[in-house]
Amino acid sequence: MKKKHKLLILICLLTVFLSLTLIGCGNTENQGSDKVKIVEFEVNEFTTTIDIGTEYDFGKVFAKDDKGNYHVAEISVIDPDGEVAEIITTSSGKKTLICSKFGFYTVTYTVTYNETEKISKTAKLDVVDISEPSLKTSLYEHNIGSIGQKISLDDFVVSDNSKEEITHEVDVYFNGVLDNNSVSEGVLTLEKEGCYTIEVTASDSSDNKMMKEFNIYTLMDFEANKCFNNPTYATQITSDESYDGTHSYEFGAFDNHYSYFNDYSMLGCLQILDEDMKYVSFWIKFQNPNYSNILKARYHETFIYDQFGDELPRYLVKYEDGREDYEGYELFGDRWYKIVIDLTKVVQEGETEDIAEVVAKPQSLDLIPFYWGAWDSMNGCNAQRSQYIYLDNIMLTNDPESGFKPLQKSDYEFPKNCIADFESKDQLEALTPSWNTKISLTDEIITGNNALKFVPYAVWSSFGIKGLLGVDELTSYKSMTAKVYIKDESETNAYGDSTYVVVALRYRLEDSSYEEIISVPIKTTENWVNIELPLGTYNQYPLSSRDFDLCIFKVVNEEVVATGQYNDKVTIYLDDFYVK
Repeated sequence: MKKKHKLLILICLLTVFLSLTLIGCGNTENQGSDKVKIVEFEVNEFTTTIDIGTEYDFGKVFAKDDKGNYHVAEISVIDPDGEVAEIITTSSGKKTLICSKFGFYTVTYTVTYNETEKISKTAKLDVVDISEPSLKTSLYEHNIGSIGQKISLDDFVVSDNSKEEITHEVDVYFNGVLDNNSVSEGVLTLEKEGCYTIEVTASDSSDNKMMKEFNIYTLMDFEANKCFNNPTYATQITSDESYDGTHSYEFGAFDNHYSYFNDYSMLGCLQILDEDMKYVSFWIKFQNPNYSNILKARYHETFIYDQFGDELPRYLVKYEDGREDYEGYELFGDRWYKIVIDLTKVVQEGETEDIAEVVAKPQSLDLIPFYWGAWDSMNGCNAQRSQYIYLDNIMLTNDPESGFKPLQKSDYEFPKNCIADFESKDQLEALTPSWNTKISLTDEIITGNNALKFVPYAVWSSFGIKGLLGVDELTSYKSMTAKVYIKDESETNAYGDSTYVVVALRYRLEDSSYEEIISVPIKTTENWVNIELPLGTYNQYPLSSRDFDLCIFKVVNEEVVATGQYNDKVTIYLDDFYVK
C-alpha cells in the first residue's frame, strides 16, 4: 500500500510539473507575438534651408511597425550654440520652432516601441537670411496730393528679419528725372504738376536688397508713364488719345460689362493725401462716336462739363404716378468731358444695392463708385462689344475750374447771322449727336468746302444744335434756314409725293417729351434744297440749350421707315445754317 501511495504522489507531481511547463511555454509564445519591428520610419535627412526668424512647423512624424501600427515620434532640437531649443506646442497640437539663430539646428526624431526599445533619426535645419528688408509706411503705392503739400520722409521705417539695424536711402524723382532738390531737411515739397516718385532702398548684411517705389501725383496726366495697375480690367497708358499732353489712361470697362458697370475701379487705388481738398476732377472720353454714354447714378455730388466749359444739364423725368427724378448725364462718344466730384457731399442717388457704403471724404479714390451705361445704336441700342474709356488729368482741387483748358473757338469768321457752315472742326464738336446718329465733316458734295455728313440709323435720327457757333441766343430771330442734300441709294429711292425725307426742328420739354416746331418734307434727291424752319415762340430760348434737336426721318408710302445699319445707302448732307 505504501508503494502504491508513493507512486500516486509521484504521478500527481509529474502531472503538475508538466502542466506548469505547458503553461510556461504558452506564455512565452504569447509574449513573443506582442513584440513588433519597425519597418517604416522616414525623415527628411537632407538639410532644409530656413529663413531667419521663420516659425518652422515640424508636422507629425510617424513610424510604422510590421503589424501596421503607427508610433508618433518625439522631437528634440539642439540649436547652433549646442543648447536645447524650445519647441512650442500650439493649441491645435502643432509643434513649431522659432528659428532665431543663424547656423545649423539638429532635429532628432525618436520613436519608442515594445515599451523600451527606441529608434532615432536626425535632420538638419540651416538657418540663413534670404529675405530682403521690410518697409513700413503710411503711403500707398499710388497716392494723390496737391501742389504745396509737404511729405515727411521720416515716414519710412525699415527693419530686417535678422533683427539687425538697417539703414536706408531715399531718392526723389519727378516725372522720371532725379529731383532731390525738392527735399529739404527730410521733407519733400510737392511744387510741380506731375508725378513724384519716392524710391527707398536698403540692404542687410546678407546682401539682400530691397527697393520700393511710391508715386505721388499732383496731376495724374500719365506723361511719366506711371499708373495704377487695375486687376479688374484691361488697362494701359496710351498715346492714341490725350486731353492734354501726349498720353492718357485706357480703361477697358466694357470688356467685362456690355451695357452697364457699377463699381469702384475706374479711378484706381490712389490714397488721398490732402484731406483739405474738396474736389477730385478728371477728364474722360468714350472711344466710339456712335455711343451715347450715360452716368446713370451719382453717389457723391457730381458736376460734368463739356470741352467748351459748359456744364451739362441733368434731365428731369416725370412719371405717371407723379414722381419726379433726374435721369443722369448724357456724354457723347469721341469727346472729352470734365467730371468734378465733391468728396465732402454724399447724395447716393440711383441704384446702390451692388456697392458698399459710400462715405464723405473717402481715404482712396477706389472708394468712389461710378454707375455708367452705354447705348450702341449699331447693336440693338446696347453696348455689346468692347469700348474703351480714356482718362486724363486726375487731380485734387478746391476750385472746380482748376486745370480747365476749354477748346478755343476757331479764328474763322462766320458770315453774318451764320450759325454753322462747317468750315471748321469746332462746328462739328459743338453739335450733340444722339445715339441713333452718325455725323462727320465731308467735302464730297461741294468741292473745296465742307458740309455736315449725316448718316441716320433708326426710324428717326437727330442731333442737338448748340450755340457756340456764331450766336448764343435765338431772341429776335424769326426763322432758321439751311441747305439740305439727299443721296439715296436704297431700293426705295423714287422720291415724290409718297417717298421723301422729313427734316424737323423740335424742342425737348421738361418731362423729356418733344414738341415739334416745324417739319419740312424734301421730295427730291441729288440737289441742294433750301429749307426754312420758323422759330415761332421758341426764339426766347438760348440756342446753347441741348433741348433744340434737328430730327430727320424717311417716309415711304406714308409710313416712317428705318434707313439701315449705317450702310450709307441713305445719306443727308447739311450746310449753311443761318438765322434771320
